[in-house]
Amino acid sequence: MTTGTLTGFLAGDGVTATYSRTAGEMVGAYTISATLSPAGVLGNYYITYNTASFTITRKAASVTPAAASKTYGDADPILTGTLTGFLASDSVTATYSRTAGEKVGTYTISAGLNPGGVLGNYAITYGTATFTIGKAALIVTTDNRSKTYYSPNPPLTGSIIGIKFSDTITATWSTTATLTNAVGTYPITAALGDNGSGKLANYTVTNPGGTLTVLAANGTVTYTGLQDYTTASSTSSTAAVSSSAYVSVPAGDITTAKVVFTATPISGGAPQTCTASVGAISATTGSASCTWTGSVGTAGGQSYTVTVALAGNYTGPSDQATVNVHLPNQTNFITGGGQLVLTSNQVGKFAGDVGSKANLGLNVKYNKAGTNLQGNANIIVRRGTTIFHFKSNVLLQLNVDATKGAATFTSKATAETWDAATPTIITSLGGNFTIQVQMHDVPNSGPAKDTLGITIWDGSGALVFSSYWDAITKTTKEQPMGGGNLQVH
Repeated sequence: MTTGTLTGFLAGDGVTATYSRTAGEMVGAYTISATLSPAGVLGNYYITYNTASFTITRKAASVTPAAASKTYGDADPILTGTLTGFLASDSVTATYSRTAGEKVGTYTISAGLNPGGVLGNYAITYGTATFTIGKAALIVTTDNRSKTYYSPNPPLTGSIIGIKFSDTITATWSTTATLTNAVGTYPITAALGDNGSGKLANYTVTNPGGTLTVLAANGTVTYTGLQDYTTASSTSSTAAVSSSAYVSVPAGDITTAKVVFTATPISGGAPQTCTASVGAISATTGSASCTWTGSVGTAGGQSYTVTVALAGNYTGPSDQATVNVHLPNQTNFITGGGQLVLTSNQVGKFAGDVGSKANLGLNVKYNKAGTNLQGNANIIVRRGTTIFHFKSNVLLQLNVDATKGAATFTSKATAETWDAATPTIITSLGGNFTIQVQMHDVPNSGPAKDTLGITIWDGSGALVFSSYWDAITKTTKEQPMGGGNLQVH
């Protein structure tokens, strides 16, 4: 409301004033003037019309941007804020923006107001806020790899996930493993680079690495030890058995190979195991040996299955042999151990490879009363990496002609099989097999002159193995042993 003062007018004339100002709402100064009434009395006065100033001042207002953020490489979010103090009729709006940049860090958010024509009516406080760019996730995956001992490292590979803006970021993979490192696991690590651009600083890197596994290299092992041992006297029940093996490898340090000897008695007792180092014969061949104690058991003689397997930095199919331990100078007694080299004359579903070894170990005698047979027989046949193993369990018959060094022996048997690469995983082939062994001990002839024939039938009476089948006589023929020694007493 605009007011003013009337001076000099008679009260009886009832003069009043109506005040008004020049039109306008913009900030600035306007003139206030007065209009008097009633007009019929105003001619009685000399009136001085004075004016006054009407002032419109600026209105307080503010714009406040809201803080915002994003992850490196993402698009900016929509920026917002708050307007305070502006008249709705002025339709003031704000446009928010930030300082330029895409690197990880902080930036300033500011506001621009429109329309410009009304902003002069306000005393405006312009606020700012912070825009934050956070690091992006960068994941480096490293492929696990493997190789065999003494072979070159394979190519090391992996991938990088999460690169933004086509940043030039690369990885180089490496490992501590070398050509000569032993069997085991070794770390694979990835080193990142950004070609000096500094772009890696914009990432949080996850880089767990991988593993290079060095596996055992292939080699071969062959049993080379003696296969027949006699105790020192008839009162001694044990003998020191020296088992040996020949090792061949394609490359590497052969002295890093090991040979594990496992001797299992046919009687079913606990096996004996010993591990031997390999001594070099040449760069790729060597030999190993260890000594274990063999027992004659309760029958004056016992057969052992000896398995030799590679360990250390090398692996490969195992080899087997039969080893006999027995008392000396017994009567009505057959013993011995050795092998036949199988020919194309062998027959049967359990026939071995031509040129492979069929091992035999046996100790059989009558008890002191001459009424019961005691002892055991142990036969091994090989086909590829498959091993067939026959063990006597019921002794049926023994015929000995000591003057001719001739003997025949018959027993019932069980059978089992395994792969030479995994000799501890054994599968039963069942029982009720019949073994017949015929042999000649040639006096003073030395090893490999004794002759031997082996025949095996299954429970139905079907022939499943003959070491040397004579198609004319329809019987198994003896053949000279390829190693070992037989004794007939």
